[in-house]
Amino acid sequence: AEWTFTAGRMANPLVTTSMVWDGDINPEGMAEQYRTRQGNNEFFVTLAQFMYGTSGNQDPFAAITPANIAGTEDLYLTAWQAGYKRYINGATTFFQISPVVYAYLGADQRANIAGFNGVMTATAPAPINNLFVLEVPIEYNWVAANGVPLRAFADIAINMDADQRARKFGRADLDGENMASHFGFQYGKATLPGEWDARVIYQSVGAFALDANLVDSDLFDSRTNMQGFILGGNYALGTATQLSVTYAAGERKDDSVIASGAGDIGSNNLLNKYWLLQVDVSVKF
Repeated sequence: AEWTFTAGRMANPLVTTSMVWDGDINPEGMAEQYRTRQGNNEFFVTLAQFMYGTSGNQDPFAAITPANIAGTEDLYLTAWQAGYKRYINGATTFFQISPVVYAYLGADQRANIAGFNGVMTATAPAPINNLFVLEVPIEYNWVAANGVPLRAFADIAINMDADQRARKFGRADLDGENMASHFGFQYGKATLPGEWDARVIYQSVGAFALDANLVDSDLFDSRTNMQGFILGGNYALGTATQLSVTYAAGERKDDSVIASGAGDIGSNNLLNKYWLLQVDVSVKF
């Protein structure tokens, strides 16, 4: 058994997917982790307390603006995750499930601090009001007969306060836009020079299911109310260098409401389709 305590800016300590968390985000705050293994059964718990947005009045050099007035408070995101991992054949074949609950502290403030809180509207499409999300990432890893590693994975999330979020947006009729789902399969693993992998993912996110400030900024332009497919692959050029190619094609899940959020193309409420072709070369050192 082992404990891990982390404070400051950190790599995301939670088991999650790009549907909920952009991999480029390194949250800041504290995290406490516990992990223990009993035979082929492994259990882990992660508690996290992240700083989401600071009150402007903490900055003595800031200009006095309506969003920077006394009486506002910091915003926090808390997470509670419990996971179970079952080893079936050595370290390469296993099943894992790791549900996590997210809750926001200070989200009911109406001052528009950092643009993150306040009520979701067509002109402010990415606040954090009425978000109480349960996420359940699941994966199964195994090795094919030819020795190639394989991975099937899924992520299901539900905002348990989505009805109220929809009501404040002015669309009480959209009480079914509380779910998000992400299903994928990966062939291979690009670890050593010359190795490669490929993956295919289908993703569908309800308009009021997730925090648009956290979802992946590349795949569907950092928006909710989007659904579509993602194709991607990696090729290991060296032990620390990888070539990655990603293609994504998405469209609005429900055409009667905006795809809320703002990514590379800005806060464009007319967006109803999105295509991405991205090529990256990454070097780790």
